[in-house]
Amino acid sequence: MRKTTLLNYLFPLVMSFFMVSQAASQPQMAGGEEDQNIGRLTGVIVDESNKIIAPGFVALFKSEKYEPHDYGSSRRSPEMIAFIREDGRFTAPVAPGSYYLGVIPRKLGKRPGPPKKGEKRLSAFTPDGKYRIFHVRKGETVDLGRVTVREPGQFRELSRFFTVTGRVLDENGKGVASALVMAKIRYEDPKPSFISDPAGPDGAYSLKLPPGKYYFIARQSLTMAGRPDPGSPMGVLGQTKPVGIGGKSDEPPAFIVGRPGDHFEHVDITMFKIPVPEERRREIEAQVQANRIDKSSLPSSLPLKSRGIMR
Repeated sequence: MRKTTLLNYLFPLVMSFFMVSQAASQPQMAGGEEDQNIGRLTGVIVDESNKIIAPGFVALFKSEKYEPHDYGSSRRSPEMIAFIREDGRFTAPVAPGSYYLGVIPRKLGKRPGPPKKGEKRLSAFTPDGKYRIFHVRKGETVDLGRVTVREPGQFRELSRFFTVTGRVLDENGKGVASALVMAKIRYEDPKPSFISDPAGPDGAYSLKLPPGKYYFIARQSLTMAGRPDPGSPMGVLGQTKPVGIGGKSDEPPAFIVGRPGDHFEHVDITMFKIPVPEERRREIEAQVQANRIDKSSLPSSLPLKSRGIMR
């Protein structure tokens, strides 16, 4: 049988460059000097009728980096989350800076994470209907008092956006229900800039984004650690076939540059399963022993060595 190179058909063994962190819990606060470099925001969450919202959790998003955190059909990954107690109060340790504040009401005992189907997403706002920004300095605790929140879609900033719609597909062209699409301003960023709501039963998704340039990555779900799990599907806009061994691809990721009012349709993303390393190791060893793979085509960084077969 004719030899071929791995780069033509093998899935990646490692996809570490697609790290997508999702904040999952409050960090452990060290004492002494490190504590003094952290600020704290605290307050009581209420709705527009001044009724306490509890329980649930607060999510804080750096306002210096990007525009508002929630565009209705898309959201940012937060820098910090904090639980809302039964009395409506939260306390969040954060790095010094400026933050948008979002809220998801959620029953006690439920883990933090992306909004689930049917859950409300609320945001703090100013009297003139804009997203509210909160500031904290190093070492200070800022009591915000009663923080009023409401659902997105009513904020003035949301008039400046463009829309991306399409489907998330598996390698057989079938829609992937509940898939998430992540938009990154920089492809190499470990965290996404925005995350879509779960795709529909046919894999259809929609993202509203502030103007700019974005790369798009599809995942079946987000993990606590951020990295995709072996065996789970993942896709990148512009890549139409499984990438090579070691996470390399000869297809560069595609990007979209959007202006206010633009609407990009049929932006489909195909996902391929990330192989389980042990299963792939056995498969490659069998291919080498059968003289079906040219060992010289294997990358020098390949993390596969077993009984001297690979080297």
